[in-house]
Amino acid sequence: APVLANGRFELLHYIKEISITYEYHRYGNLGIKESEMRKPIT
Repeated sequence: APVLANGRFELLHYIKEISITYEYHRYGNLGIKESEMRKPIT
């Protein structure tokens, strides 16, 4: 989406994007990274 001149509207888009990203990682959904090999947690 194009950058808006009004900062209030731009902030709404930013907050929405951050909240989606936070929930995406918080619940362990890593998308394509899910199939990567990782060392075990000790």
